[in-house]
Amino acid sequence: MTKKLVVSSLLMVSALNASDVYGRLGVAQTNGVSNLDSGISVVGAVGTKMGNNLGLELEATQTVSHPSKSYSSYYYNYNLELKILNVGLYGVYDFLIPNTKIAIKPRIGLNYQHWTVDGSDSYYSASASDSKTGLSYGVGISYKFSDDMEAILDYVDKGDSTNLGLGVQMSF
Repeated sequence: MTKKLVVSSLLMVSALNASDVYGRLGVAQTNGVSNLDSGISVVGAVGTKMGNNLGLELEATQTVSHPSKSYSSYYYNYNLELKILNVGLYGVYDFLIPNTKIAIKPRIGLNYQHWTVDGSDSYYSASASDSKTGLSYGVGISYKFSDDMEAILDYVDKGDSTNLGLGVQMSF
């Protein structure tokens, strides 16, 4: 068992060294949460290109301006705020458009989503959380500034929410 683990770890390290490793940072508008206003998420990803324009990517997003809803009247007030953490593992393919610096990037994978809801009204406050893992998919478009840097605009459906994001990706 130990020998198999060491051999598979060495193969993985060799594959990563032979491929193009990259990182991405960005921001996204988080939508699609029932009856809540949009929020803003930070996005971070690391990935590797495994040849033939196919890549494997690990992405994390966290809301920093949380989807929310507030109501206020003379008699009653309430506030609801939803914090969302997503961690996804995606297969990504780059469809390069010939004679341009543009690529179309569809993606599909598994996404773990964790929510924390904080709510309060004129009399009470409460908090609850839940999580689930499910299918996630999306598509992006990139513009390559150089061999090591590109800008990416993407849309990702994460199950109960969607992200429309903009980021910068750098190869290492």
